Amino acid sequence: MSIRPLAKKDLREILLFYKKINPELANKLLEETEASIFHIQNYLEAFQRRIEDVRIVYLKTFPVGIFYKIYPSEIRIIAALHTSRDPEIWKIETAKFSTQQRAVNNFAIFLYTPPYLLE
Repeated sequence: MSIRPLAKKDLREILLFYKKINPELANKLLEETEASIFHIQNYLEAFQRRIEDVRIVYLKTFPVGIFYKIYPSEIRIIAALHTSRDPEIWKIETAKFSTQQRAVNNFAIFLYTPPYLLE
């Protein structure tokens, strides 16, 4: 299993957000994230598809989704996103990313692309 650098960044930002609120929340979030990654590894196709072959698993307690894609040789976590993001923004960013996707062969797509990736 591999985790894209931007997915790691997403997770760090979410962890820091909850750590500021309460360090115990951050610990719980980390535990749930690890449990979700374990579930991804053991039940690859059990979770819903969002766009093409990108799947998502939601954490139990926190409004966070972990997006991943199954490749022949590996599982790749491509994003971790808080569900409070405006769905309309997700649609706009997805459309921008989909345009770029056609130009980059075999590049994993995900539901939300941070604006700094599009520059």
